[in-house]
Amino acid sequence: MPCLEVRQARPGTLLAHHDPGEPWLKWACPIGGCCHRVIGPWDLEGHTAAEHPGWTATYELLRPYPNQRMRVVFRRDDAAPG
Repeated sequence: MPCLEVRQARPGTLLAHHDPGEPWLKWACPIGGCCHRVIGPWDLEGHTAAEHPGWTATYELLRPYPNQRMRVVFRRDDAAPG
């Protein structure tokens, strides 16, 4: 993930870990010690809803093919307990 993209993330948000060199499980949940990895970034939305109450993950397609760029943004719900 480019450094510029990390710097442009809003405060109170996290970006999913992305390892393009990984053959299958390229995307990982960044929330505190969670080691859940998935093939497609959109799968992190369901994982976050089920496993991390108070967090929301949103898959974003930043640029379509041929030079596709994707990311998953995690946001903390301020109204949630904990």
